[in-house]
Amino acid sequence: MDQLSQAIPVVAGVCVQGDRFLLSERRAGTHLAGCWEFAGGKINPGESPEAALKREWLEELGVEISKADPWTFIYREYSEKNILLLFFYVEVVGDPTPQEGQRLRWVTAEEAHSMKLAPADAQAVGLLQTP
Repeated sequence: MDQLSQAIPVVAGVCVQGDRFLLSERRAGTHLAGCWEFAGGKINPGESPEAALKREWLEELGVEISKADPWTFIYREYSEKNILLLFFYVEVVGDPTPQEGQRLRWVTAEEAHSMKLAPADAQAVGLLQTP
């Protein structure tokens, strides 16, 4: 079996407001703890990427996603696992609020480049074009 077929499918939402986008800090005790990322999580068996994204944003940020448009994907190999990260541009109802003790920040692409980003999310930020 090749590495890509063994990759864990993960979703992430890119929420943009003006020239800023939302990043969430990974909590202590998790893979890549302390790194900043686009909010999201694993896709459960039998779950569509869009359903997983909506579930994760409701659980982590307390908001409903009203629109999710596929944007890009990144395959990333880590020593302990491989992930296939599917990114979506999202629009939400309400203001994202941390539900799991994580920190949130609205940042510009320039600000994000100076932050400790999860590697796959750093690649995505490099592709991101904000108005």
